[in-house]
Amino acid sequence: MPSLPARRKASKAALARWAVWVGGIALALGGIFMVKYSIDAGLLSPAVRLFMAAVFGLVLMAIGEFVRRRAVPLVADAFQNAMIPGILTAAGAVTLFGVCYAAHGIYGFIGPVTAFALLALVSLATVGLSLLHGQALAGLGLLASLITPALVSSESPSPWSLFGFLGVAWIATLLAARFRRWTIVPSAANIGLCLWALAYIASATPFETRPVTLIMLVMIAGVAFIWPGKLAGTIDGEPAETDQPLAAARTSWERTMTPPFVAITVTAGISALLTALAMISPLATASGYPVIEFSLVVAALAALGASRFYAVYPAILSALVAIVGVWSMTALSGLLTFIDPTIPGHIVTFAVSGHTAVLASMGLSCVFIALGAFAIHLHGRDRPPLATIWAAITAVVPIALIGMSLLMIGNLTFDLPHGLFALAAGLVLLGLAEWFSCSRTPDDGLDLPRTLLIAGSLGLVVIACMH
Repeated sequence: MPSLPARRKASKAALARWAVWVGGIALALGGIFMVKYSIDAGLLSPAVRLFMAAVFGLVLMAIGEFVRRRAVPLVADAFQNAMIPGILTAAGAVTLFGVCYAAHGIYGFIGPVTAFALLALVSLATVGLSLLHGQALAGLGLLASLITPALVSSESPSPWSLFGFLGVAWIATLLAARFRRWTIVPSAANIGLCLWALAYIASATPFETRPVTLIMLVMIAGVAFIWPGKLAGTIDGEPAETDQPLAAARTSWERTMTPPFVAITVTAGISALLTALAMISPLATASGYPVIEFSLVVAALAALGASRFYAVYPAILSALVAIVGVWSMTALSGLLTFIDPTIPGHIVTFAVSGHTAVLASMGLSCVFIALGAFAIHLHGRDRPPLATIWAAITAVVPIALIGMSLLMIGNLTFDLPHGLFALAAGLVLLGLAEWFSCSRTPDDGLDLPRTLLIAGSLGLVVIACMH
């Protein structure tokens, strides 16, 4: 246990940090209330009020940078961890954000386009300054970016402008996180993108599918190539417990199921898939090709899971959502009609498009078979548990998709398209199992994946033989 002097020193440091944080909040509120008080008292003209508040915000940010460069070594020990430069910079950013909004929303000095550009500039600059001042400031910049579109109203809002700005803010946040190895802020950014996408889908009638799909694909690509990206290959994900030499080593399954950066990949996976499911919801009215966009998002997330060892959970989630999505396209309309026959026909029209649902089930089956073969080949020797997971996905997903499509849409007496596809897919899985058997080496860890592929092949052949 720490000694009494050490505990007293820690308590004093904590109290000092709280004092600095409270002071920073007071400064930020002071910049906002300075504008409000001048309004209530009528002391100055609106332009002068806003100018003074903007100068106050810039001065706070300048002082924060000065303290970071010059004064930090001279600060007492009790204040060393109080993030004084970051607090001052954050207070200045909040003040500038309030000035931009007041100039547009209260006084009408600037139009929506100018206000949007200024708010975006402040929020992105805050994210950039977070490289110097820490993850908390990045979170503030991210929050400002996410609420900027809600603060600026427009008579004809464009989803392309909305998601274009959100995409730029998200990429800037991800780049800052890559430089500083952050996980909390990019995870929050993923959730923010999802909330905006769901809000747009729920509020717009009809909603455009293409900008929503594009922002989800950008998010998946950012996780794959920017952060964590390939840099995760240099990090084994083992916990830093060098002071515990007797701790039991983790098994290969434990390492596989507890990968590094799991918060980023899980939030990205859930965000993308919730958005994809919302796009094909029978209760939403879409303008575009929602089934194609749904399939693209699911396929992109599955590709992330196949190519990156740390994306095991996106791989599993993509398989589950592929099954749920095809079910919603085939069975949900009948279920809704059964529950309430008075539901308007236009609500369930989309879900009963049998030809589209069949093509989606077959297309996604091909995607998962191809990605499964790639993942087993890529991870079979180095990470056998991950290869086993992908073998199970490759075996189960086609059976579930084709079986569900046949049961809900096909002809149970004789259905040539479903039968031929099931037979072809079964032969492909059997060929993959044989290929991995021929290329095997001692202790390559592919015995269980091969068994799962053979089982999936048999299941598909049974479906084919039934018709």
